[in-house]
Amino acid sequence: SLETQAEITEEMLKGLDPDSSNMELVAGERISFERLLQGLMIPSGNDAAMAIAYLLAGSPEAFVEQMNRRASELGLKDTHFENPHGLHSENHYTTAADMAVIAKEAMTHEAFRNVVDIAHIKMPPTNMHEKQRYYINTNGLLSTMRYTSYYYKGAIGIKTGHTTQAGNCLVGAAVRDGMELITAVFGGKDVSDSHKDTIRMLDYGFSAYELITPISKGEMLGEIRVKQAKSRDRVTLSASDKVTVVVPKGTSADQLETRLNL
Repeated sequence: SLETQAEITEEMLKGLDPDSSNMELVAGERISFERLLQGLMIPSGNDAAMAIAYLLAGSPEAFVEQMNRRASELGLKDTHFENPHGLHSENHYTTAADMAVIAKEAMTHEAFRNVVDIAHIKMPPTNMHEKQRYYINTNGLLSTMRYTSYYYKGAIGIKTGHTTQAGNCLVGAAVRDGMELITAVFGGKDVSDSHKDTIRMLDYGFSAYELITPISKGEMLGEIRVKQAKSRDRVTLSASDKVTVVVPKGTSADQLETRLNL
């Protein structure tokens, strides 16, 4: 659970470049799993990624197997993971399209959503850190605390990334008028590239598309035959919930075709 207390071991931190992004974990530190998730997503802690891999799977290798199995379940053809943290490795790769699918799935989980829209956070002292640790999210869409030019109204995440080989990357998300959009930008020359392209994509999506509700909850949609029923051979079908769809702006419900798949 998020409240689970974990103890950081030397093995979890072994082999990590101390100059790579981290949340300053040290061996012997006791910290909650929720704090590890925050340290993973807000300051991009590679040490947090390794600790989480050990905690959930027992080893980075076993965790990577789970990552690749989940990618396969999501139907991703152009993704292969080799480590939990994403630092460069020749056989560790994905695409912007695949990452958008991963992000869409991740955003269905409340614990994930609650972390990725945190603009800044103060972490309380632990047994190995006497002082608070303070982190500002590297995602400039969320606030003006790190960058002044990239704040985006309605932004709710998701994650920046950078290696020399991959460039500046940003998976973004924003909500407007009930419609949630996800973007994925890879290969930016600098932070400005990844953020400005993300903003352009979100602006395009919100200006060109909208969410409509062609079917209301309880709306009668048709009938179905019932075999061996008492007193009737058909029952009426109604929608158990409203149906919403994303359409080009200006599309009306009567322009859509509804097909029942029984």
